[in-house]
Amino acid sequence: MAFDLICVRTQGASHIDDGLPCEDFGAVRKGAFYQVFALGDGHGDSNCPRSSLGSQWVCESALDALCSFAEDVRQDGSVPEAAADATDEAVEQEPVPAEEAPEPRRMRSKKMLIQDAVSIIGGEEGNADLTGREALLFDPQQAKMLMRQVAVSIVGDWTSRVNSHYAENPLTDEEWAGCSDRYKPRYQAGERIEHIYGTTLIAGLVTDTYALLLQQGDGRLCVFDALGDVSQPIPWDDRCFANVTTSMCDEDALASMRFCIWDLRSHPVVAVLAGSDGVEDAYFSPEQMHSFYREQLVYAARSSVAELQTKLQSELPAFSAGGSRDDVTICGIIDAEAVRPFVERYDMENAQVPIQLELSRIEERLPKMQGKMGYLQGNVTKAEKDYRATVAVRDPIAVRVQELRSDVSNVNSGAAEGFFSLRTLSALRGSLGQQQAKLEEDLKNAEADVARAKDAYERACKELEDYVALRNGLIAERDNYKEQLKALGASDDSFDNVFDGEARSGEAPETEPSVAPDPEPMPGFGPDVEAQPWTDVSVEPEFDDIGSRIHRLSRRFFNRG
Repeated sequence: MAFDLICVRTQGASHIDDGLPCEDFGAVRKGAFYQVFALGDGHGDSNCPRSSLGSQWVCESALDALCSFAEDVRQDGSVPEAAADATDEAVEQEPVPAEEAPEPRRMRSKKMLIQDAVSIIGGEEGNADLTGREALLFDPQQAKMLMRQVAVSIVGDWTSRVNSHYAENPLTDEEWAGCSDRYKPRYQAGERIEHIYGTTLIAGLVTDTYALLLQQGDGRLCVFDALGDVSQPIPWDDRCFANVTTSMCDEDALASMRFCIWDLRSHPVVAVLAGSDGVEDAYFSPEQMHSFYREQLVYAARSSVAELQTKLQSELPAFSAGGSRDDVTICGIIDAEAVRPFVERYDMENAQVPIQLELSRIEERLPKMQGKMGYLQGNVTKAEKDYRATVAVRDPIAVRVQELRSDVSNVNSGAAEGFFSLRTLSALRGSLGQQQAKLEEDLKNAEADVARAKDAYERACKELEDYVALRNGLIAERDNYKEQLKALGASDDSFDNVFDGEARSGEAPETEPSVAPDPEPMPGFGPDVEAQPWTDVSVEPEFDDIGSRIHRLSRRFFNRG
């Protein structure tokens, strides 16, 4: 493999706006049989006013440590006595009283934390062809010891640098003014000085036989293997989320450093790329970030790594402004020749990513729509019930009004004068008139209630119909995206979980999430009011079929209002 180093960074758009320096740093170095890279992301916190220095020095400490490590393990012999002593001293801790014991997540010893944070990729084919102590890298127990040596070297050197600098350069008045009351007393007491220089770290050592990858804090390191696949093999620390990260300035910085040892003999790679969180935070998903890196690899394969470096240097300012607005650093190694066989595939996969993102959005939304569908159907049922109730109140009143109208008509006719005296007839007319006036008012109010109930029912039906149309439109859109993915060569299996595969931490999910059954389009719901005009004025106060649709009943109601 003919790897070329790449390292590029830019000041974040928000840092430019706020008058802050670039707090990222990246560095690379090439040895006789190895290449190393490192990036640090200084904390954007006024309590860490010298994080730009911290990120620079952690890169220098990492490069020094990894270069020394590469040369030491290739030689025969044992672990240097001084390094072994330093390792033992660094992990020794005073016992913690029970009442001061930390939260369960921190109950493990620092030694165990290091042991849990070393992953080994490969090493199955034996180590007869390795020289010196390189074979120990693929022995789990020996690898943990060697990684402790690396961690001690980096943390110790960086801590020494920042404390020496602070001893000669106390905080300026401007730096002091930016610190919060939480940290000022500790800084005054000479405590947590490392926090002033707080930074993360991602670094890698790549030789002809193995790669040693390490991380402290957030950011992402992606490995593109010789099969064209991408992974994030460094164990993830779940304390890193959103804007929260572990750091070189933490008291457990040594313990929480994570490692991956990758056997390049059995699992060759075409590229290893590390990016600060300014890259990751520009995207909604790991797959989008992977697509960005694939795009850069394709460019390098079609031109060169040197031209990619120039391209990124010119494009990253706009990338930051349009994305995370944070500082952005990318560094690592690329074998442009080895990438070339994957150019067509990477182009195809990158074309799929935006479609998969939209498909994922729809697949996530459709099951959630079921709840609202039920809610809207409940509204229709309630509105129909209320409508029936108002009609049931109105109909008897309407019947009685018609009867009174007939009675009044008869009383006012000449025929009634032969049956009643004038006095009785006058009283009867007055009584019927009062009853009619009251019932007419009651009928008017009942008709208004019916009109309101009818309007509420029709609105409920329309809302449900619109939501069904929206849902059916999403299903049609989903099916269209699936057809597009098929045309781009994606398999049907990829539609179930379009971003399935590598979890955000680089580890497979423990369980598959349960999802609702795949929804199918629903027919339109609710009466077609225009097709069933309310024209029948006959009165039938009894419902013949309580379960029938309300638009069928409408033919038996008054055409009022």
